[in-house]
Amino acid sequence: MPVSARTSDLYSTGPTPSTGSPAGAGVVTLLTSLDSAAFALTSSHISTCVPNIGTILDFTFDPSYNTAGDTTSPAYPAGPSGCSYLAGRQLNWMLGGLSQNDHAQYLGPPGNANFLSLGGYVPFAQNNNNREKLLLFTSNDGFLYAVDATTGDLVWGWMPRPFVASLWDYKNFQSYGYFDGGFTTTDAVDTSTNPAASDWATYVVGTAQGGAYHYALKLSSNTSGSSTSPPLPTSQTWGTMVTVPHATSPQEQAPVIVTVNNTQYALYIVNTTTGTGSSAVTTSTLYEQNVATGLPASGTAISAALPFVANSLITYVSSTGSVWIGDNNGGVWSLNVSGTASSDAGNAVQVATTSPKAPINFVGYTEINGLPYIWAATQNEITAFSLSGGTSQILWASSGGTSPSGYLPNGSSGSLQSSTSVMPLQSGGQISAPPTLVNGVLIVPVYVPPTSSCSLVGVGYYDLFDLLSGGLPKIPITYKNNAITNGIVSLGSGIPYTPSVSVTQNGTVVYPGNSQAPNPQNPISPILFGGSVMNKPVAWRQY
Repeated sequence: MPVSARTSDLYSTGPTPSTGSPAGAGVVTLLTSLDSAAFALTSSHISTCVPNIGTILDFTFDPSYNTAGDTTSPAYPAGPSGCSYLAGRQLNWMLGGLSQNDHAQYLGPPGNANFLSLGGYVPFAQNNNNREKLLLFTSNDGFLYAVDATTGDLVWGWMPRPFVASLWDYKNFQSYGYFDGGFTTTDAVDTSTNPAASDWATYVVGTAQGGAYHYALKLSSNTSGSSTSPPLPTSQTWGTMVTVPHATSPQEQAPVIVTVNNTQYALYIVNTTTGTGSSAVTTSTLYEQNVATGLPASGTAISAALPFVANSLITYVSSTGSVWIGDNNGGVWSLNVSGTASSDAGNAVQVATTSPKAPINFVGYTEINGLPYIWAATQNEITAFSLSGGTSQILWASSGGTSPSGYLPNGSSGSLQSSTSVMPLQSGGQISAPPTLVNGVLIVPVYVPPTSSCSLVGVGYYDLFDLLSGGLPKIPITYKNNAITNGIVSLGSGIPYTPSVSVTQNGTVVYPGNSQAPNPQNPISPILFGGSVMNKPVAWRQY
């Protein structure tokens, strides 16, 4: 990522056209050609180290620009004397810091099986079959980067227009967390009427500033299957900014992409809080925004207030067209997705409640033998429910924290009583990532923080439960050539993440992951699950 590449390959977004475009839309423009209004440089910003926009560009392209005021060495370009723009970075280090709030994703050729029946998609995918493969990632320096997935060379970087105005504050810029949030990539079409290949494109759709800002970035499409050129950013189709203070998205989740009437929508929630202390009021707003156009369904608004305060990740089930969300008081809600936010938010129904009531971070849904089940995870409890006719019944629950225990329902009262037939979560454990279902076994990532100041990192586990009973798994599970008979997989130091799952001809392979990077002494070892995939359509989409 040399200075020359950053100078020629870093972009932002030009001004939004005055008419006919959604908020935040604009043509992607090189930083070197960006209009001065984007920088919003005022007399209060100007100093010896930030005399003009030219200097802002210089230290954005090269954070080592005139470091320590050495204007004689070739290593330091000439510039304002005595100014250092590294802001904590090492000399000649181009990237800003990376945190757990940043995100990374591989972008290969288009090939979404769910779109094969939609007009124009197959030729679009064929035209782009050989395009350059990219690794996309965000950084605390405010850029979404794309590097060649094979060589690591910089292909392009893009900074949303609202971020540019703060580049002058180089000392603090990296602490602002502008790209805190996830993103996803999706193919989307800009018309529902006789779409052709030219109507399709690949988009990066993301959450930033913790949920105060959401965006869609359109990438270029090749016109020939033989082309190996990279997908480059061409335009920002929309950028939705919520200016109310304390705007966030639950768990900083990337927008969820849903297809309704052959149109792709970005589904996301923004929580806003007004007032402070006991008078604070939090409101959750549901957004359903067309990925390719930024517009809602015809004649409707892109957002509507939900009748609850959302706290969990959104779980979308495409086979039923339904969304599952946990609130901040133990409630699990269900709503259908139609592309019309007001209708969907107004028809939300609470279908389950945890015991005790607590903010829910993760929810999940599955069907086994045609019967629906859901689970909800608070910070230190996992609860499984069966569903019937819009009502739910707790099957079992398991808690960690300071009083770990397993629970079963106490008759028809809805209360829970301790039971040794349900394994407790790890003592002191916290559920750190979304649980996932594999062959009827619920895998729950559990993190036990360090118990003394001598240890800097805690320990991660996967606790394994039979979904229907809460007991030990009923299928054979093997890890590092050892049979797992106690329902616990110890992953060692670090915060455990949701595992990745691959269904192969030889069985189901689960790849664990946590916050500690693997090394030759502790490589990634797969977990082998026996049994059969109990819900093949859901498993195929999820994995």
